[in-house]
Amino acid sequence: MNGNEGNNPSFIPKLRQIVLDNLKEEQFSVEDLAAEYGLSRSQLHKKLKKSIDKSVSQFIREVRLDEGLKLLRETDLTVSEVAYEVGFSSPTYFNTCFKNYVGYPPGEVKIRNNIDDLKDMVQVGSSNVKQPQKRKLVFYSIGAIISIALFYGVIQIGKNVGRSQKTEMGVALEGKDGSEKKSIAVLPLKNWSGNENLDYISDGMTDAIINKLAKIESIDKVIPYTSVARYKVIDKSIKEIAQELGVNNVIQGSFQLAGNNVSVKLQMIDGESEQQFWDQEYNETWVSDELFKLQAKVAENISETIGVEITESEENEIASILTSNKQAYDLYLQANYEWSKGTKLGYDNAKRLYNKAVQIDSTFVEAYVNLSLVWHFGSSYWGYYNRDGREIAKKYLLKARQVAPNNKKVIDAKLRMALFNEWDFAMLEEDYQKTLIAPLYLIYTGRYEEALVYMKNADDLKKADENLYIYWYAETLFYNNRMEEALDLYKDYYAIYNDDFEWVRNAVKYLYHMGEYQIAREWLDNLMRISPDRPPIIIWLHAVISESLGQDEGVHEILELLKDFERNNKPGSPAWFTALYYCHIEEYDTAFYWLNKSYDNHENEMVWLHSEPLLRPIREDARYLELHKKVGFPVAPLGKQPTFYHKDNI
Repeated sequence: MNGNEGNNPSFIPKLRQIVLDNLKEEQFSVEDLAAEYGLSRSQLHKKLKKSIDKSVSQFIREVRLDEGLKLLRETDLTVSEVAYEVGFSSPTYFNTCFKNYVGYPPGEVKIRNNIDDLKDMVQVGSSNVKQPQKRKLVFYSIGAIISIALFYGVIQIGKNVGRSQKTEMGVALEGKDGSEKKSIAVLPLKNWSGNENLDYISDGMTDAIINKLAKIESIDKVIPYTSVARYKVIDKSIKEIAQELGVNNVIQGSFQLAGNNVSVKLQMIDGESEQQFWDQEYNETWVSDELFKLQAKVAENISETIGVEITESEENEIASILTSNKQAYDLYLQANYEWSKGTKLGYDNAKRLYNKAVQIDSTFVEAYVNLSLVWHFGSSYWGYYNRDGREIAKKYLLKARQVAPNNKKVIDAKLRMALFNEWDFAMLEEDYQKTLIAPLYLIYTGRYEEALVYMKNADDLKKADENLYIYWYAETLFYNNRMEEALDLYKDYYAIYNDDFEWVRNAVKYLYHMGEYQIAREWLDNLMRISPDRPPIIIWLHAVISESLGQDEGVHEILELLKDFERNNKPGSPAWFTALYYCHIEEYDTAFYWLNKSYDNHENEMVWLHSEPLLRPIREDARYLELHKKVGFPVAPLGKQPTFYHKDNI
């Protein structure tokens, strides 16, 4: 085909005829159309966009719908029969697509045809008023038109009322143009293989589909895996899940692995009515590249079903694969599964499995990044490894940077470590907007209003990790003195995220700062139930909340645990949290002793020196100013402002 094919007057008619020839074939795809015409998928996409500004999937769907409209007008076939005739496996999905395309449901085609006929009768009658019979017919016709119009109006009002009741985080699920938002949650696929040891594959498949959907900009909201994982064990209705997550579409399904054959069955369900309107089964081979094609195909089919367009660049991203080695990919999925447990054993297993993956495929970027982050978090926050683990984290990140320096995950990890491990504020000042932790960096440097503006527009972060987005949003509200809003946000989402260690830990910290000690105690107790691990921040929170409630028995022993962490070269910033404890009891000279230890140990939490509320009384002390200068903040110290709300001060 030559480059001017898109300008060929026969181009569109030929494409249309190919679709018509395969009209009843519901599996007829973009790839099939491209192959029959003799172009690659990307070539066909470009030519069609240039010719009529439509994607290939949109073109196929509209040809089917045009034929459906014709059949509904000219035959006595039911809506369901027409749907199957034009290649839709689900009459409900046909109904949705038809309404979006034509402007009214297929069931109203006959009514509208009758109205058109009646209009013609009226015109005939008015042209020859001398004929009494026609005048009588006109009278009845006008009455029929009015009745139908009134009936149709009532229907539309009812539909509009029903739509306004759908919510997303308390906001109506409506776009800026009044159209309904495209939002979706993919629930964890059920492992029907009869082997619970294969859960890592079903979870990995779920995560892969979600990640590919998240790359499509025209989908307003895709719930990240971290937010849907809990529904593996929580038994709730689709409607309840949709309301909790703020989506109007829910995917559920199953996964089976028999030998090397993978089977994935999916259903899409309307979150309001709980009616299924799409289902599909996919079968591929686990040991071939077809597995990755399956993941891409699922994402594309889901997007088409909810009526969104995919750009060519998005198609390329969706089609991209993490590694061509299936054994390495299998190890990677197992490692992700172990890491997600958050325990010391889970971290150890994840390290071992990621290591095996990169030994098999030395170009496996994502495995290098995750291996680096396991060492980073384990040696910086959780107390699993000593502080020397940060150097190992840097080593694996360097490997990833050598393979793919422009990879988004690589850049994010590089900037994360530049902040927490290196205190490289010069690099962050130049590139902080390239990382997911950008709003946190703005808080660390006291630019609270800017952080709030950033969060209000952080659609990428919201898509990538909604639970992270929620607690950072609450955090920015806190630092902008919008305490009631921050508190409400934590309370509203606690029921959803109460089993997420990091989310609850962050919330408890700010509940303490806001003087909400009783709630903080309840949530901290839950935190200590769901996790056996006691990093320094948990030990500190236990101490300060207990004292604030007058439950100071055993606080001394708790404090000694923090000091033991520091003496034994443990991570998690124990010197920093010891300093904060002494700030809490207003023993500032002792606090400075531990702040200097925190600096000497290069603890991660020192990046909070600029903004930490407990340090407000000493921000004008010469010792504080010297520490502030040595850490290297790119902004001047705050002084004793701002003053944060605390209910005890009212």
